Amino acid sequence: MKRAPNFLGEFMNPHVDVDVLPVIYRQNFVNQSSPIPATMIVTPTADSHYRASFILTGDLETCDVECLINWTDETGGKSYGFALNKPDEPGATVLIKVSAGRTLSFQTVVTYGTYSLFVVVESLD
Repeated sequence: MKRAPNFLGEFMNPHVDVDVLPVIYRQNFVNQSSPIPATMIVTPTADSHYRASFILTGDLETCDVECLINWTDETGGKSYGFALNKPDEPGATVLIKVSAGRTLSFQTVVTYGTYSLFVVVESLD
């Protein structure tokens, strides 16, 4: 088990161990003013599980950003869309199973204003 900093846990209990998941994709899209086109994250060689996190920064009162994630599992193609323009919810985390040989990708589909989007995808396997 790898050790990760856990500031609250370190303060309260110096012997807290936390699993660190391998990051397979990390990208910062800074100062965007147009949609991000379809962007491939990974094409696994075996069925795989992922946690994808999306964090939006910018003036959330003057921008509108919606993300669309696409993947395929054993039941077929999937798409999941979500808005990231709520001041009290500027992020989202999605758990995904991707079939071997199929691509996990994302894009922003509706945007206005200037924003920065930070994407991190971790392997759960």
